[in-house]
Amino acid sequence: MSAEQRPRPTRIRVEFKGTVTTSDAHSFPVTVRDLSAQGFRLELADGEELLVGEEVTLSVPGQASTRGTIRWAAGREAGGSFSGATSAP
Repeated sequence: MSAEQRPRPTRIRVEFKGTVTTSDAHSFPVTVRDLSAQGFRLELADGEELLVGEEVTLSVPGQASTRGTIRWAAGREAGGSFSGATSAP
């Protein structure tokens, strides 16, 4: 089955405040807008941007920090895929 034929993972709408840290140690606030088993969609703080292919760490209070890769970015939104847990908060 090709990638176009596979159903997308179920997405859950959420609204969590969190922090993204980029590979160059720049951190800024985000709002997590949806989650799936494979990824996330973020709303970025004003003036912030993420680049496609960028490796990030997503931190949400009360949860383990998770690494991911940005897969798309448009205006104040970006989406990424999870690469695995890093550490507990």
